[in-house]
Amino acid sequence: MVNYDDDVDDSGNSEDDDIDDDYESDEDEDDDCDIDNDDNEDDSDDDDCDVVYFDADGSRLNKNTFQGSRLNKNTFQGSRLNKNTFQGSRLNKNTFQGSRLNKNTFQGSRLNKNTFQGSRLNKITFQGSRLNKITFQGSRLNKITFQGSRLN
Repeated sequence: MVNYDDDVDDSGNSEDDDIDDDYESDEDEDDDCDIDNDDNEDDSDDDDCDVVYFDADGSRLNKNTFQGSRLNKNTFQGSRLNKNTFQGSRLNKNTFQGSRLNKNTFQGSRLNKNTFQGSRLNKITFQGSRLNKITFQGSRLNKITFQGSRLN
């Protein structure tokens, strides 16, 4: 026999009665979803959303806050001031035409996950540019310290 008393709290109300009457909260939760929809990519650090709200002058003022304008899911013509903070413009997930100042901090530009046309100042600190995981055209100042350049 099923005991239905487990579904009732001390006040005599069913636990299912704890329903949020704020219907706008469902839209706010959309800010946590992914907009890239690339099944091949790791979107674990994305905080983008399918629903994009713009104000009259073209800037977005929600969880992903821009102080410029966004042309599509991946293209920005300004700067992004949220989880991935840019002080330039982002062309897509991996392509920047400016500098990124967050988890992977750049003082130049990043062309893709492994390619830099500037310097990276985080986990792997560069004082030049990184072309891929192994090839450098500058110097690396971390676990493997270079004072010149590494080509392989």
